[in-house]
Amino acid sequence: MKSVLFTLLSLVFTTTVYAQPAGTRTITINDCNYPILGIETNHASDKIVLTASQGRIFFVNVSDVEANTEVSPVWKNLSLSGLNNGGKPQFSENDQYILLQESSALKTAITSRKVKDVKYYILNAADGKVVAEGNNVNSVQFLNNSTQILISSNEGIVVKDFLTNKIVAQLKVEDCEMAAISHDSKLIALSFDPDKAAFKEVESIGKNKSELKAARKNKRLISFYSYPDLKKLYNSKEEIDVVYSIKFSKDDKHTYLLSHNVIAERIGTGALNGLSMAAADNRRQTNIQVLDASNGNLVKEIYHATAEPDADYKFSAYSNYFGYSDNDGFIGWKRKLVLIDNNDHKNKVGQYRYQGRRGSSNIFPIYFSFNKTKPVAYLSNGTKLIEWNYETLKEYTDYIEGQDNDSLQSLAINQLNTDLENPGSDLAKNIIKLNITGIYLFDLTVQKKGQIVTIFAESDDKTDIPKQNALKDLLLKYKFKDIVVSPNQRLKFRYTFNIENNI
Repeated sequence: MKSVLFTLLSLVFTTTVYAQPAGTRTITINDCNYPILGIETNHASDKIVLTASQGRIFFVNVSDVEANTEVSPVWKNLSLSGLNNGGKPQFSENDQYILLQESSALKTAITSRKVKDVKYYILNAADGKVVAEGNNVNSVQFLNNSTQILISSNEGIVVKDFLTNKIVAQLKVEDCEMAAISHDSKLIALSFDPDKAAFKEVESIGKNKSELKAARKNKRLISFYSYPDLKKLYNSKEEIDVVYSIKFSKDDKHTYLLSHNVIAERIGTGALNGLSMAAADNRRQTNIQVLDASNGNLVKEIYHATAEPDADYKFSAYSNYFGYSDNDGFIGWKRKLVLIDNNDHKNKVGQYRYQGRRGSSNIFPIYFSFNKTKPVAYLSNGTKLIEWNYETLKEYTDYIEGQDNDSLQSLAINQLNTDLENPGSDLAKNIIKLNITGIYLFDLTVQKKGQIVTIFAESDDKTDIPKQNALKDLLLKYKFKDIVVSPNQRLKFRYTFNIENNI
């Protein structure tokens, strides 16, 4: 029997607050009470769109972010269905539309050899209203200077006008997965699951039977097509792990691939990420690799390994920096954004890091975007937004939970973690019985002999209140073992439940 739910985080209220140095600011987005899972700045760098869990969308002014530490959205949209893992946002070139594409990587099991179908929405950036939507696709991207989008699915690729729904071009590609189009709209790169004949053309495989068998099971190839005639030009010269994202560099000379190993690999991981060999063996590695877009050759000088399965990666406005998110902690208590010199990818030029207690699960993956007019990046930090000037503050570690260590709160959080991961515990059984699913943010107060005496719940218009109340009732009957709080004292902490029934 599988674990019935996965715990996203536990955030302690009693942590020490440290003053932030020059170069970093924390901004509260009013009404954003759920973790941010996507950020994008528009081309004019005067607006930011934020996507939070379960399809919550917030649109804010950059001028408000720069002037205040608490910002009200210009508009918000809490009515979208799906997008439980957030929507990766894109702006159309004229900033008039926003494309939201649900993450594929977050929806994919650790041993999966296929990308999952996703849903997408296109919103009017002026008011957040939906102008187009679709599902059962693998990837979606705006074409520059048009109201057209490139869609990939298992059957191939389609270019269509999202306002008229008219198909402009289409190409059938068997076992197609992800796709991207260059900024000049002249070249399309797509990943696909090849047959034996295609793999035999790869120089490193050829007629080697063991290599061929492994590649057919675990690897992909990238094909390049000219556009708009959709003529096939060439395949990548080497096999690639399962691809979850494709992006062209701003000059269209390189094609960046975000991929996952099907089988965990330890080669090179320890040196590149500071991970132990044991950690590398116990999870799949995410890779950022680069192909020469003119011929499909692997650019061996550019390679980054990250332990973040849904790693965000982007270029600064003038392509002088390349950034990607990473996870140094085995379970997730260390997250960071790394900035690389885009002219020399061996040269790290900046880093912003979140540090939690050992074993903590309260540090979320970092999603980010660059301001296109100044040396500033915007980072997600749970429900907060971080403004980071990476020239003023080149490297910084933010101790999210402080640097103290409260043994009682650690005991309480560990017990909740254990019970939620154990389908045989009373708490897990009751959650299944009551069909409680979703994300719930609770501030818990514990007194006396481990009893929860008060619960404050975060909520918004999208929160399932009946299920939230059912979970609250269960917790008010819950008791922490081996925890005794002194008279006139309280143990107070925040715990966020991300409940997924997996039986």
